[in-house]
Amino acid sequence: MSIINFQPEFRPALPCVFGAKDYRDFRETLIEMDRILTFTGLENRIITAQIDSYKKPMLPRPLPRHNILLAITGLSFRELSQRMADSPLFQWFTHTGFVDAVRPVSKSTLERFEKLFDAERVTEPCLSG
Repeated sequence: MSIINFQPEFRPALPCVFGAKDYRDFRETLIEMDRILTFTGLENRIITAQIDSYKKPMLPRPLPRHNILLAITGLSFRELSQRMADSPLFQWFTHTGFVDAVRPVSKSTLERFEKLFDAERVTEPCLSG
């Protein structure tokens, strides 16, 4: 089993936004998903299984989170890549916003992320964990 060094406590806090109810509901959904992924260990198990399957070192990235955003927003790879660059909420959820810069992923990287995790791999930790 691989050890993943991951420090989410260093990500910036979400800004206070007084938006429409739809935005607030969507934001609460992502906050709850973040809590579930983190506290159940689901995200760690998915990423660890993927790293172990490669049998070589890999930089840990919150890959499943990008796939979740693709699924719940219905955005294309290009649209999500663009939104990642200017959405503090998406940056917070995917851990790509930092104090000094934003490091969103490209459209091509999003396509690779989607192909990296099939449905069987994502549900396997839930069933066995």
